[in-house]
Amino acid sequence: MKILKELFELESVILNEFQAIKMMRVIRMNAHVDRLQIGRIRPLTIVMVWLVWAMGWAGWGNSLSARERELWLDGHGDIFVNYAAGEWGWRIDPGEVSSLVVVSLDSLSRLEVPENEAFEFLGEVGSPVWVIPQVQRDGVLFLGLNSETAPGVFADDSFELHLEKVDGPGDFFAWLTNGSGGVEVWMNSGDGVGADDRIRVSAPGHMHLNWGFSQPGTYDISFSASGQLAGGEVVTSPVHSYRFAVEVVRDGELDLEIVYDGETGEWETVYLDEVSEEESDTRHKVLHLGPSTRISVPEILLAAVPGLTESSIYLLPQDERDGIVFPGIATDEIAEGLFVEDEVSLVLKSVDGPGQFLLYQVDTFGAVKVLINSVDGIDSQDVYSLPVGAHVHVNWAVTEPGNYKVTFEAQGASASDSQLLQSPPFDLMLEAISPVIFTDGEIDIEMEFEDDALAILALEELTESLHVMSEILFSAGSEAMATVPQDAAFSFLGSPGQGFYVFPQSEKDGLPFIGLAADEIDTGLLADDQLHLVPQIIDGPGHFFLYSVDEFGAPTTFIDSSDGLDNKDSFPLQVGEHVHVNWAFSEPGLYRLSFRALAQLTGSDQEISSPITPFVFEIHPAANSFVIEADLTGDGRIQISWASQPGASYQVQSRGSAVSGSWTPVGDAIVATESTTRVTLPLNAETIEIIRVVQNP
Repeated sequence: MKILKELFELESVILNEFQAIKMMRVIRMNAHVDRLQIGRIRPLTIVMVWLVWAMGWAGWGNSLSARERELWLDGHGDIFVNYAAGEWGWRIDPGEVSSLVVVSLDSLSRLEVPENEAFEFLGEVGSPVWVIPQVQRDGVLFLGLNSETAPGVFADDSFELHLEKVDGPGDFFAWLTNGSGGVEVWMNSGDGVGADDRIRVSAPGHMHLNWGFSQPGTYDISFSASGQLAGGEVVTSPVHSYRFAVEVVRDGELDLEIVYDGETGEWETVYLDEVSEEESDTRHKVLHLGPSTRISVPEILLAAVPGLTESSIYLLPQDERDGIVFPGIATDEIAEGLFVEDEVSLVLKSVDGPGQFLLYQVDTFGAVKVLINSVDGIDSQDVYSLPVGAHVHVNWAVTEPGNYKVTFEAQGASASDSQLLQSPPFDLMLEAISPVIFTDGEIDIEMEFEDDALAILALEELTESLHVMSEILFSAGSEAMATVPQDAAFSFLGSPGQGFYVFPQSEKDGLPFIGLAADEIDTGLLADDQLHLVPQIIDGPGHFFLYSVDEFGAPTTFIDSSDGLDNKDSFPLQVGEHVHVNWAFSEPGLYRLSFRALAQLTGSDQEISSPITPFVFEIHPAANSFVIEADLTGDGRIQISWASQPGASYQVQSRGSAVSGSWTPVGDAIVATESTTRVTLPLNAETIEIIRVVQNP
């Protein structure tokens, strides 16, 4: 089913006490579909307005922590590279799957490049470098390199670890400082990644080295391993990645403090951690916009920012949310009376990154005020003025994933002589991490049970890679389109012939094949060997349905959000089971669902629960869109027309709300006979009617 057109709303208004006419509201429902162009309506004047809508976070409240990978912050542990039974194995201590862990460095790991020629490879003398040291230091991670490979497997009982790729904001280094002060540089991406970037690893063996990074931010470091077996064969591993995060701020309140000393005339711009009260150079912290911050671009922002064409943005919102950094801007350390009207300003100077940067506010009634916007270039309008003594929170957004350096100046007019006082430029560092997007292949949602606790993870069947649910996105396009069958048993999906979108229970090319599995849980641990997947929040442009269809075509509905969520909305899963069901949505768009896994321990009344876990789906409407033209006929009816393909079948549908409700067919399906199809419909001046046209498959 192809959506050919955006929606339009016919709203009754009174021109005078004798005459009622219809005025049209043009509503842009999805950034993937072109704006509706309305023409040839005579003699009435057409008034076009934007529908003001929630900012994309409705229902995605503070109760949901969109946790990403586990952070490993301190203590002793190892990266393991093993070879046994013809297979390479990678993990990170203490036995965790590496794709679920982030090796994290904080400010205690920050050092300065010494005045020593042996360390020139790290950068200029005095510049910062972040180091996991080979000698243990309090408060800093102590990371070893370990192999549990049995003796005699490799010739010389050793193999080589090769650096394959460094994906991050700076350079990666691995070196050893020996007992006499000499330096052996094993890996250095600063001069490129090549054959010389390798480490000899004893097998079995355990060693410590210095792991260094030139810039703060998130790094994915990719390695491979190769070695000659005792029999002479050379074996090489697939490439494997580990994630490192260097002074990355993932949650909590961090305020940009703008300070001016009236006696010295000096400006200071620093970050202040509201919990620890630690101040830091803005260049040494990176604000993290993880996959869970990715939202569809709100309609009111599209209307307020001409030229913004992206379908999604990464957003740090103006209201505090669990698991997301809450950046503030504060001028409360500046004394009154120093500046004209007690006002200072942030002036955008440059944006270095893969996309655009915006600061904006949304007021109590949903109106947007754009403060800074690089979408249309950087000019004199990109200034955010705020009063002395303020402490504010605004929306910070970037349009593309990647690393950003955003440069500002602070300024104000002197109260004594109106001279413009400007700070030196300062940099703010941000990173937006894209979700892992699945468009096809089998991905199983795995129920895990360990230490009397449940967890929900995603397993990519082809690569056997585990993923944190908040880091993935299930995506579909026109391949997911379907129509509600005539069988009344499917009426929960809508009216017969009505369109919907489904990730089906049987594998289909071009769509993710989503399974539910509890086959890694041992029997006997959970009461009745059963658990339930229970929805907590359904947030999106339409309704969500989870159902299965048996061998004879009869459906069983487990979750149906169209009538709200209650205790009937649950999916039972047996221990040892691996099943596939239908994940269906009434409308295209971005959906944020959240679930808990619930069970009861055997022999106990204790109920256990997984953390609330996000599931994110994005459904794109048909890439090709058509324009519907509408004419009032003057006799209480309206004629709509659209470009059509002769022989193709179309269905006109309607509903009474722009944002919710089921679509109802208007008349029978229409088989086009010409390149333009026209349909005349009655109008009801007492009700609001939303109309669309879909092409049947």
